[in-house]
Amino acid sequence: AGFSSPLAFAPEDFYETVCEACILVGEQRGEQQDAHEIMNFLLDALHEDLNRIKKRPPYEERRDLAEEDISRRGEERYAAEAWHDHLRRHRSVLVDLCQGQLRSQVRCCECGCDSVTFDPFLFLSLPLPPGLRRGGRQPI
Repeated sequence: AGFSSPLAFAPEDFYETVCEACILVGEQRGEQQDAHEIMNFLLDALHEDLNRIKKRPPYEERRDLAEEDISRRGEERYAAEAWHDHLRRHRSVLVDLCQGQLRSQVRCCECGCDSVTFDPFLFLSLPLPPGLRRGGRQPI
């Protein structure tokens, strides 16, 4: 009791600072927040502050890849190019430690054409098996 440190602060002070910086939280003070949205906001702000790329090249939309493109040049090459493009704008300890790349594929129901994209992610939501209880183990 009575211990004070310049490195410690009250949770209320942290909450007040988050409310000032994040409109999502600030407009609904005292309400239950979506923890995922707040975590996303805080990690994105931290990444922006720590980003080692100071002069970012303009963003260029990458076109979706057709199956014939991938078979011609190889999927690994397209994935590496997409990751390289991402790193031209985003280099921080969060990217180094926490980000990954997701391959997604969509098939048109009408023409059967496949489209493949490679996108960076910070959060990856995974489905949990129904009936899973805290501390239980079950293969996913």
